[in-house]
Amino acid sequence: MSKIAFIGDSTSGLIFKSLGVSVFSEENKEKIPSLIRKLRDQDYLIIFITEKLGEEIYKELEEELEYLPTIVLIPDYTGSKKIGFKRMRESIIKAIGADLLKKE
Repeated sequence: MSKIAFIGDSTSGLIFKSLGVSVFSEENKEKIPSLIRKLRDQDYLIIFITEKLGEEIYKELEEELEYLPTIVLIPDYTGSKKIGFKRMRESIIKAIGADLLKKE
């Protein structure tokens, strides 16, 4: 079975915990890259991380991790910064050369 993890504040992690996702309540941004590497080595395939924690380390890890695990930036309980949406848009443009999410 594929392993899925959540990294973020404990309040945001409650819903993931109720779904059986491994929850790591870490709010120290400096420890996040090593935690993600550790999860990769433990065969986690998807890691959800709050935008607040992930926005600064995402670029650093993006090239190193390549494809797996997939890191998904999500809003925390305070609301969205739209970082995850921007990353998804960039990935779509890079993959197919067109902005499918552009508003007309």
